[in-house]
Amino acid sequence: MDLRRLTKRGLELFREFLNLLLNDAAADVPINLLADERFSEAVVPRTEYCPETFSDRMQLAAYLDRLLTPLPVTSVQTDEGLWSWLALAFFDQLCPAGSDGTRDPGSLGRWIPQLDESRRYYRHMLLGPYMLYQAHRDSPERATALFCNPVDVATPEVFRLFIENPDLARSKTAVAVATQLYYNPRTRRTKRGTGRKESGGCRRLIQILRQFDCTYDLETLSPATLCAMLPKEFAYFQ
Repeated sequence: MDLRRLTKRGLELFREFLNLLLNDAAADVPINLLADERFSEAVVPRTEYCPETFSDRMQLAAYLDRLLTPLPVTSVQTDEGLWSWLALAFFDQLCPAGSDGTRDPGSLGRWIPQLDESRRYYRHMLLGPYMLYQAHRDSPERATALFCNPVDVATPEVFRLFIENPDLARSKTAVAVATQLYYNPRTRRTKRGTGRKESGGCRRLIQILRQFDCTYDLETLSPATLCAMLPKEFAYFQ
């Protein structure tokens, strides 16, 4: 199938489906919108779309990077129809049905990007990972702590906290420190306690990094140097 975008009418029907799930959690996913000329249109330049299955967000983000490489990055980031089409195409992976056949899609912004909300459009299930991957495309492994969750986890704590602070999310040093502190390579997941509100948790890290960012150019510091500057409360994760 060629990569496509939802038209205005396609977006309306996708919204109707998402709202329907609130009352009928077992409603059928309207996959007919993906190829129907009345509800979607091909992306130009022509780009071939081949669905894949992903074990975590890192694989998903790398796939999106490869898929969308032929398209201008600036236009891709603001293409509401494209990201909505992709969210629908991957809906079964991003919002799998439970044993009873029901789904919990969460907020509308997970599926149709809120492009007019600078701190929220990153929450889209696909656009957020794509934007983060673009910022660390030279060495995406530094962002492993932000990418290690399964793709159907809507707002993993480390990812959400960084993505809501775009300057820190783009910082190679800040993101590398988050991975050094909170990623457990043995379990391939974030460490227990990462999401706690105090005593070295990621929320505290964001607060400290924002303070440091007012005084230092974080990109001139190495991850090791920045880690050494952190308060003792972070020793638990080091």
